[in-house]
Amino acid sequence: MAQCIFCNRKGFLLSVDHNSVCDGCQLVYATLQRKQEIVIESFGIIESSKNWKTQRSRVELIESNLVEILPYEEKGLSGIFEKPIPMLLDDLDGVRVDICSKAAEQIFNDASQKLELAKTSKTKVAAANRGIVKLTEFQREAGTNPKIDQYITELHHLIYKSELGAFIEAAQKAEFKENYKKALDQYQEALYYVKTDEYDDSVQVDLISKLENKIDEMKSRLGTKGTKASKKIGHNP
Repeated sequence: MAQCIFCNRKGFLLSVDHNSVCDGCQLVYATLQRKQEIVIESFGIIESSKNWKTQRSRVELIESNLVEILPYEEKGLSGIFEKPIPMLLDDLDGVRVDICSKAAEQIFNDASQKLELAKTSKTKVAAANRGIVKLTEFQREAGTNPKIDQYITELHHLIYKSELGAFIEAAQKAEFKENYKKALDQYQEALYYVKTDEYDDSVQVDLISKLENKIDEMKSRLGTKGTKASKKIGHNP
């Protein structure tokens, strides 16, 4: 005896197709087929689009259509998708996370590239700060994601390296020119920066030691230079 999976009518004279759908429910079946097409199309758009907002909206569209189709799959309508709908719904959580992670990665890569191309410490820091602002704004829209926090932390570290590097480079240039007073000042600035940053001194022991040694060296050179100058002055008639 035939029975329609949609309206549950049954009878020996009831005509149903290979999907157990009666003539009267064919329109419903056609609607489900269109929803199936929307789901498949949406997965394709998620793959091809570079706009995370478009991708995310398609995920929501997929979810709403799957939820509407699910009762009919539970009634026995088979072959709608390659995987059962409950599994597809579970997969969407991973798709959401992946969309967010890739969008955050793109923002980070853009900021990193601009930072690399920047010529000065100031412009490098500005590029990194713009990246942090964009990631923070993105997090407010997209929600919490460990990747966003990771990229923000990495950009802060790049700022730290750039600013510290600027002090050390200035000190080395001054030292090369035998301007030991300026070199001492810049090494002290670098040491102060390291001592007051957010990183624990215990993980920067070698760096702190090197800076302290350079500071002692510059003080020694200034003392020697001062002695020589005094001798020259003492010999003047």
